Amino acid sequence: MSPPPLDLDALRRWPDVEAPGLVAVDAADRLMLDESSEHRASAAPGTVVVIGDGYGALTLGAAAEGATGIRTHVDPLNGERALEANAERAGLGAAFEVHRLEPALVRGARVVLLRLPGRWRRCATWRASSRRTRIPR
Repeated sequence: MSPPPLDLDALRRWPDVEAPGLVAVDAADRLMLDESSEHRASAAPGTVVVIGDGYGALTLGAAAEGATGIRTHVDPLNGERALEANAERAGLGAAFEVHRLEPALVRGARVVLLRLPGRWRRCATWRASSRRTRIPR
């Protein structure tokens, strides 16, 4: 059975602030999904990872195109809640698991969609996290 189609424009930011001009999916999300499509299509279940997904566009976009066992890291908590709410509305909740930013998130990954944060402070947090752990090849 194929996954249900996904209208990215129907994704919401809720429970985060919603207002005209504030969107749950943007051009960068669409570009990443377009550019990674071929790689995701050939990825085995459980080998697609999403890091830094804002409201679920990357995770749910990948799931709607057939990826399963997606491991995703969403920050902050409002983003995780929005992902779960969007997944429930789209019928894609079984396609992913939310993980902490730790080695298990990327272990065995073959496709990683990494949405770089707009804040340098978050980059420093990710860098500090990667220094504390070694990821085996």
